[in-house]
Amino acid sequence: MYDEVLVTHPDTVVVQRKGVLYAGRLSGSVAWVPLAPPDLVLLFPFLAGAGVREVAQALTAGDLAAYLPAPPPVNNLLGRIDQLQKGGMLQPGARQDPPQPALQLPSAGQAAEKSSRAFRLPANFALRLVPGGFEAWNPARGEAYVLGLELALLLVAFGAGASLRSVIRDTRVGDPAARRRAVQWLVNERLVVPGRAAATRSPDPAGPRQPERSRATGNAPGGWQAIEPDGRIPVYFVPHMENHYPLALGMIFSALTAHDGGALLQRYQLLPIDFHPSPQAIFDGPYRKFGPGIWLFSNYMWSIQKNLAVSEIIKKHDPRNLTIHGGPSTPGYEQACRDFMARYRSVDIAVHGEGEVTITELFEHLGRGDDGGVGFQREVLAGVSGISFRSPGAGEQEIVRSLPRPRLRMLDQIPSPYLQGVFDHYGGRVDAAIVETNRGCPFACTFCDWGSATNGKVVKFEMERIKAEIEWIGRNQVRVLWIADANFGMLRRDAEIAEWIVDVKRRYGFPQEVVVNYTKNTTRRLADIIKVFSDGQIISQGIISIQTSDAQTLDVINRENIRTDKYDELIGVFDEAGLPLSTDLMIGLPGITVAAFDNDLQRYIDADVQVKAYPTQLLPNSPMADPEYMEKYRIEVDENDFLVACSSYSRDDLKRMKRIYDV
Repeated sequence: MYDEVLVTHPDTVVVQRKGVLYAGRLSGSVAWVPLAPPDLVLLFPFLAGAGVREVAQALTAGDLAAYLPAPPPVNNLLGRIDQLQKGGMLQPGARQDPPQPALQLPSAGQAAEKSSRAFRLPANFALRLVPGGFEAWNPARGEAYVLGLELALLLVAFGAGASLRSVIRDTRVGDPAARRRAVQWLVNERLVVPGRAAATRSPDPAGPRQPERSRATGNAPGGWQAIEPDGRIPVYFVPHMENHYPLALGMIFSALTAHDGGALLQRYQLLPIDFHPSPQAIFDGPYRKFGPGIWLFSNYMWSIQKNLAVSEIIKKHDPRNLTIHGGPSTPGYEQACRDFMARYRSVDIAVHGEGEVTITELFEHLGRGDDGGVGFQREVLAGVSGISFRSPGAGEQEIVRSLPRPRLRMLDQIPSPYLQGVFDHYGGRVDAAIVETNRGCPFACTFCDWGSATNGKVVKFEMERIKAEIEWIGRNQVRVLWIADANFGMLRRDAEIAEWIVDVKRRYGFPQEVVVNYTKNTTRRLADIIKVFSDGQIISQGIISIQTSDAQTLDVINRENIRTDKYDELIGVFDEAGLPLSTDLMIGLPGITVAAFDNDLQRYIDADVQVKAYPTQLLPNSPMADPEYMEKYRIEVDENDFLVACSSYSRDDLKRMKRIYDV
């Protein structure tokens, strides 16, 4: 090995994630190897082919030793070369022709001030190892630069964020004047971009707090164990996830409790909402004690399979149980719902759209049957808007569908489950809570069931209620706050809500993270909100829900009223403020092509925006699931309802799009 000549593999690149350098190949054929800046010094002479012996001499006692904190022991150096060779970064080769000169430290030009302003490497930063230097693509200029060793070391010193002053002071490259000129050149060329240095937390003015933890209530007094059967019909609420408060079920609980001054409570015994890890735990717990009753499920893509499994077990155990399924994954299109209920015979009633008022009307017309179970009259239940149900008798083959239900316009008529104590005895180890500040979406994107489900009009919850719920979440030490709005940041008051969240976090230490669906067609207000969260040390980031910028696809998915130029403006606002920003793309939208998807990726990589791409799933209540729409665009889905082909791309095209994104 000592007398061997090695060269760098031509497909090797250096990238950074969260300030850590990695070397690997874009093909993904070898594992990525973590690097430290001294590894660039080690790799440099191998770029054009060098002998292991001469590299060892150069790094221990030669001209390259000046770039290292201390001369490394030869055995350590040889061991590292062996690691890089086994990792595929180095391979046997021959000395190459003299390469083109790389860019060196500028000898003249404007010197950078010793500024404390932070800069960082672009999110999509990469260095390609080429003969004679490190090639960096500059999207701002539309050209590639081959950097010499000193410029490359200065560049990677910015990592995930560093001030000009610290890079000039701490990097072992040239003299201070040369470093200042080089740093200014990197800034001017936009090879580094404004960012934030890693922040240290300032002491909490309120003093030390309890260690961070998830809120654990266990089987607190006041749960189902503390009450006894009393002859009323028991009502079971079935959460699907231990670490989230089930807001949808909580709203149903509150609606039933408040309806007509509590009149329904004379007939029904609402069992406290509690998490049970398995159907067997339900049987061994509340069901053994209270017996057959009404079971309520809220279905979404992450809960529907578990809910259907529980529903089937309950009905097989005793058909006198009545099951009611609602939520976004309970199909609303008539034929789709009939197929759903034919396939899942354990579903007695399906609720379409908002369920808080529907459920109270349903409960008005249910009652105890002669067999001790729960029953109803077909003709009476058919008058309840917004449901499909299995008709009693006739072998339960007939599915009756009622008229659609208009939207709920006065949201605050449903009391807050948080403020009513609905979750005070929830048995999960809770890590997150969901809050709605409004309902509705003015957009009607075909892949989404939000706008279609709410018919466009945005209806707001009262501000005092929202603030009280956030206060409850902070006081109960819930780490993550999910804001379930379709377009947070669209309304002027959303900035005030963000400031209130930060104020609650300052007083209680919680919530520590906010997850939101940020609005479209706005810029400055959203940037202000993200800055409020960032300054308040709450984890969040700006997300551009672009999905695609391709004009043809935007037309097909009915998204042409969302202005892509606003996204470009938003990129500039976040870049100027040094705030984090990422974009969501969808792989396989109807209307997209391989070339259009490739252009979307390139657009945001060049803009230094982190890209996240997700496969397109057919949501059962979205406009895309309309049979006429599916036929028009020849949409094909797999067994999990993910699109696999349509009129604009084939199955092979979709595989190619996924491979491009994987790279």
